[in-house]
Amino acid sequence: MHKEGEDAVGVNKEEVSKTIIELEKSYNERFSVGDPGGYLDGFADEVSSFDPILENIVVGKEKTVAWLSSICSDPHIVRSEYLNPTWALTQTAKAAVSS
Repeated sequence: MHKEGEDAVGVNKEEVSKTIIELEKSYNERFSVGDPGGYLDGFADEVSSFDPILENIVVGKEKTVAWLSSICSDPHIVRSEYLNPTWALTQTAKAAVSS
């Protein structure tokens, strides 16, 4: 029998979503005051980034960090909100996508 809030494989999706949102907010707070490391530190080594102004996808953490650092040195974000954030999780909750 599963604990309350857990799915068939024992994953509490609400708790996972809450944790992801807390991480996202902490990254965003750093980014908002001019520290792009707020997001960049959270990237996996296998990260890839798509930017429509580039000809190719940026592959790998080192290249992605270099690209984003070059364009985001002073974001000057005044306000950031999370309105009804939802997450789709894989069955084992090893990956999540916001929607």
